[in-house]
Amino acid sequence: KIRGVVVAPVPGDFRRASQPCAAVVCPSESGAAPIPEALPLTEMLLKLQIYVMVLDISSSHAFCEASDVGAAVRKLRESDFRRTLGWLVGQKETDELPTTLLCGRSAGANAALSYAASDPLVG
Repeated sequence: KIRGVVVAPVPGDFRRASQPCAAVVCPSESGAAPIPEALPLTEMLLKLQIYVMVLDISSSHAFCEASDVGAAVRKLRESDFRRTLGWLVGQKETDELPTTLLCGRSAGANAALSYAASDPLVG
């Protein structure tokens, strides 16, 4: 089970992305509040019409792990979830997998890189 916050870009505010793109933001550790840590990056990504999923590991374990990143990426690949995201921003339904950006700081960066090494669709 994955916990986190998904933020969708507002339609019409900025240029429309030609291909769906989503970022998974991995916090540095559970002691840090994930939303404030991710806020500057989230604001920048939204301006580029990129969906943002900020992972919340506060109730699970001390650090973001590759399995957390994997759960988030699998969620982004689910057709029902993509349909919901498309509905949120008024885009048409698509079967196209979103381009996925993995980012993090400290332990979160390590988790993102560890997961990326195990997924042939990330690269």
